[in-house]
Amino acid sequence: MVADAAFTFDRFAPPHLDDPYPLCRDAREQAGVFHADAFDVWVVIRHDDVRDVLTDPARFSSAYLIRTPHTPPPASQRSCRKDIPRSGSCSTRTRPSTPGPAAW
Repeated sequence: MVADAAFTFDRFAPPHLDDPYPLCRDAREQAGVFHADAFDVWVVIRHDDVRDVLTDPARFSSAYLIRTPHTPPPASQRSCRKDIPRSGSCSTRTRPSTPGPAAW
């Protein structure tokens, strides 16, 4: 059963931080499956419903949320260390100009 809009679920509200079990009990009894607006997620809390979701990836999947960006992030957002000498890409180090053991 999907809950109506009257049921609110905020796991991090002050009374629930100390004792979350009454909130979970109410969620199981009143809702079972509901949208937690505070986190913008769907919550499935009853054992049988959780089992159904976990064993039916054709109907319940978040695969559409996992996407590779089509464009790379701007240079200002790339994680390159500026203090390491580099040649070309962020992952390539330059070799020391003097012969000897590698510095890295």
